[in-house]
Amino acid sequence: MKRILILLIAVLSILVIDLKDAEAQDYAVKPWNIMINPSLSFGHVGGYYSPYNYGVGYSPGYGFTPNFMISAKLTFHDYISAGPYLGYTWSTSNSYYTAAADDRVTTTAFGAKGTFHYWNMLDKLITEVDFRSDEFDLYANVYIGARIETVTYTQEVTKQGKPDRYVKETDAKEEPIFQPNLGARWFASDFFGLFAEFGWSGMGYFKAGATFKFN
Repeated sequence: MKRILILLIAVLSILVIDLKDAEAQDYAVKPWNIMINPSLSFGHVGGYYSPYNYGVGYSPGYGFTPNFMISAKLTFHDYISAGPYLGYTWSTSNSYYTAAADDRVTTTAFGAKGTFHYWNMLDKLITEVDFRSDEFDLYANVYIGARIETVTYTQEVTKQGKPDRYVKETDAKEEPIFQPNLGARWFASDFFGLFAEFGWSGMGYFKAGATFKFN
């Protein structure tokens, strides 16, 4: 136990020193960086099957439905990066016919996104102003891919006009994704940052998460 505490103190000390030195370092996005971005999305307003949730992830009768997404990006240039993404969310509710069964909707989004890091470009082109692109990354995305919604619901089967039994039915619908949005990222160190994105991204209208950058 003592060794574990010493290890945790050492790791925290390194992180604190790293954060204190943030202004003196260059954490800018550079060519051949790899960035892993886990995030939560909000504002999933439903598709063909999914319930409307007031834009904050909460649906009447379905509860809170978090939208998970992870993406990976490779920077090809100071201003350009691209990579794949995968998102998933689900929601359940009691069946209309019987409380013994639940209806369930799942949504999967996948594809690729391209990113234009315009803050880097402004910082390099306008030398009279310090845009602090070594710490901040403002960018624009384009998400391209597909979104698949699958619903499993309870169906009543009648016999001679009366309820006889209940069966589970499954249906699915696919739709393409081609959506732009805007994002902002702050690097706390050369390895770790926080970001937020605004605009539709296949899973929601607002996304917040962390970035792990590998040089």
